[in-house]
Amino acid sequence: MDSSYIPLIISNALSLFVAILSHRINKRMQERDEKERQEAIIREEAVQKRQMEHDALIAGLRAILRDRLINAYRTYGEWEEIPLYVSENIQKMYMAYHNVGGNDTVTKLYEILMDKPCIGGEHN
Repeated sequence: MDSSYIPLIISNALSLFVAILSHRINKRMQERDEKERQEAIIREEAVQKRQMEHDALIAGLRAILRDRLINAYRTYGEWEEIPLYVSENIQKMYMAYHNVGGNDTVTKLYEILMDKPCIGGEHN
């Protein structure tokens, strides 16, 4: 074999080695990118699920508070005076109701109840 071909053979072998190595690196990078993309999708789905659960809890809490405030009005709306502890509880429920986005007819009922004098002290 002619020794002048040795550098050419080495060069071709190195080029082949670099091409194979480059292909493997690119494949691993693509696999890593795909794995990261899949993980991002899973994280986003988890965030969306948590948000849906949060929204459902807030809506449920708002409905329960609304119901309790309406029931308080039904119970105490005709009374001339209401007990102080009832007044304080109604205030706390209304503030929570308002803070979770509730604000409709219940506001009027709340105002009617808060206009009543308290038995055992003053409204806060």
